[in-house]
Amino acid sequence: MPSRNRNGSPNIRVTVAALPNQFGLSESVAMLVTEYGVAHLTGRTVRERAQALIDIAHPEDRAALVEQAKAAVAFVVDEAYQGKGIAAYLYRMLIRLARQRGIQGFHADVLSSNRNMLKVFEKGGLPAKASLEDGVYSLWMPFGPVAENDALNRP
Repeated sequence: MPSRNRNGSPNIRVTVAALPNQFGLSESVAMLVTEYGVAHLTGRTVRERAQALIDIAHPEDRAALVEQAKAAVAFVVDEAYQGKGIAAYLYRMLIRLARQRGIQGFHADVLSSNRNMLKVFEKGGLPAKASLEDGVYSLWMPFGPVAENDALNRP
């Protein structure tokens, strides 16, 4: 399949929900080929499938696909266990796993009233660049180089 159709629009998309003639199961397609490569999809996670498809998309479409494919994350800790560092632990684990997969940092939008989530990011060990607009903090936490003794490398 060409990476773009005759109108120049991308054939690789984040979702096909609004398009006719779509497959019902995500595992219906084992492999997809464009002029930029082959995406082997069988046995991969949703994230791995998405990355494989982005890798074979037209180079000019890849940045937009990555932006559209970003996932939202929430830490929900039962009230009885709040304040015990569980969310901070989960955040550090998420950082470690993201680094292992080549992700370069996290972006988060946090309500200014959500002090607990802001504390989790504070305790996470990453420097954060923040801006406040309309009661929402926009945070960017780049990973930067990894040191051998970096606490973020440990579970």
